[in-house]
Amino acid sequence: MSDLPKSLLANERLADAQHLKRAEIAEATRTVVSERGVDGASLRIIARKAGCTTGVITHYFANKEELLEYALEHAFIGVEADLELIIESDDVLATLKDMTLNYMPTNEQNRKTWAVWQSYISRADENRRIASIIRRVHGAARVKLTDYIRRGQALGLVTEDYTAEELSDQWSATLNGLTRLALFENPPLDEESLAKRIDLQIALIRPRNTP
Repeated sequence: MSDLPKSLLANERLADAQHLKRAEIAEATRTVVSERGVDGASLRIIARKAGCTTGVITHYFANKEELLEYALEHAFIGVEADLELIIESDDVLATLKDMTLNYMPTNEQNRKTWAVWQSYISRADENRRIASIIRRVHGAARVKLTDYIRRGQALGLVTEDYTAEELSDQWSATLNGLTRLALFENPPLDEESLAKRIDLQIALIRPRNTP
């Protein structure tokens, strides 16, 4: 049995419940944004998707903008945790391939994620807070990818003809390009076709004379 005072336990349970409710509303928000875009994501529609009233939403969030910002930030908590686990492997090239394929829009969840991301990017020019969140998320991912490629260079798995920063930016450009092919090519590229193109990119960053 816990030694914490009952009042403290009650406060902790309340905080957990509030956190879960905010997360549920954020998930509903991302679903609506993926379907209707940021401009079409009204509080009324989000409330309907979340199974609550607009009053419940405004209890947890001051306004739509605060909700949109929280939903964007909350979306990348899991992504950042996944990256931390993924880049622990010394099998750098295989991990880069798996990581890239894992984020390709070849399933419903990933297509939703990319739709949300693109919708937020379209608002970044006019919303400084959203732009700041996107820069932070993108910057953190760029640093992790660059460090991981640098480890690959140290292990002799990745060419040193270019800096880790240059190779990281090139890999990100490849990821973005393949994403668009997976979304808009007619017919869209399937996972097997994407894997072949990722293998080509891997071949290009291997050290010279590597079989």
